[in-house]
Amino acid sequence: MEAIFKNFREAHIAGNGYQLSDTLLPISPSEEPGRLRSFFNSTNAANIKSDIQYNVLYDRQSTLRLSTEEGKAWVDVYTAYWAATGEIIKAEDAQKTNSMVNWVAVYEAWKEMTNAIIRGYSTSCFEAWTIPCLYISGKYLRIFAIKADAAGGSTDKAIDFQDDFNPDTAKNEKLEDAARVLNRMFQLCVSDRYSFF
Repeated sequence: MEAIFKNFREAHIAGNGYQLSDTLLPISPSEEPGRLRSFFNSTNAANIKSDIQYNVLYDRQSTLRLSTEEGKAWVDVYTAYWAATGEIIKAEDAQKTNSMVNWVAVYEAWKEMTNAIIRGYSTSCFEAWTIPCLYISGKYLRIFAIKADAAGGSTDKAIDFQDDFNPDTAKNEKLEDAARVLNRMFQLCVSDRYSFF
């Protein structure tokens, strides 16, 4: 966990959005191949929120000082990221053993993280230089939606009478859902009231 939050603090102090977005990648970087697994294994579901709060808000050795609102927004993002990381690791392990991969669970967990990022922007907690985080979350949301649909993403939906006329009703369900989330991101950027000029 320390490696991700070390990069988080460095990126925040420097105002480097690309470095900050690298801490939210769903893949481990080549120079640190076990980063996702070590991040996920560094805590458990009972302690994740308090561990992240300590790293983001309360670490006295850090020179980074965030407002309470911004800090809480980042805690929500990284808590959701931790959950998504767990699903990604399960999917990677299932692929290695040629087992069934639950891409729908990966998609839903990543969507939760994406929604946490959107909430951070919609409540004006995140600054404009952090926009690459929005890009990374949207990019991989689309990728996971495609994988979920390819794996037969709609298993718990009831079939309606009108579905008889459209055999492709649930064919791209997750991708359409991802498009709605991406549209919310776009609307968020369009409706930004801050002037940067």
